[in-house]
Amino acid sequence: MFRHAPVALFALLATPALADIDRSVLLDTADWQVSHEYFVETGGEACAASTENAFGDVLDVTAWPNGDVTLYLFMAEDFDGWTGSFAADAVIEIDAARWTLEDTQFRPQTIEFSFAGEAHALAFLAQLHEAGEVALMSPDGSAPLVAWSFADADRAVAGLGTCHDRIRRAAPLPEGVLG
Repeated sequence: MFRHAPVALFALLATPALADIDRSVLLDTADWQVSHEYFVETGGEACAASTENAFGDVLDVTAWPNGDVTLYLFMAEDFDGWTGSFAADAVIEIDAARWTLEDTQFRPQTIEFSFAGEAHALAFLAQLHEAGEVALMSPDGSAPLVAWSFADADRAVAGLGTCHDRIRRAAPLPEGVLG
């Protein structure tokens, strides 16, 4: 499907005027890509760290200049083949730690969650930094629906933090600076 697809592209394609994105890859490893994304029409920007599993499912963490952090899961296929329904929460497992993400937005093939406050986002990123595997669990939490096994999460999270610090100070990094 996409190799480390940029989150801004997916998030903004519904608004054609905002679809013009200037993307600079700051770090590219076997499992992760960290990028700075500049929205030409609005002058807005974000930093994204994304990884893709063997099935084409993308896990993307995006940091915005105002301190907000959004988790996106872009699925290669719809959620077919299992029973249950998502209410408004997603359950993410990072290694053995469970995260219940309340008020998650579910759309066909897309899950979006905005962290409530910087402390919550930083705690999630701290666990992601050390992770060996991340999984989206079934609504009852009994089985993984999608999993990502990856290396270099520590480098990706550190790169995301560096990029985010720069955009908060309005000083984007040049392409390839983290690699």
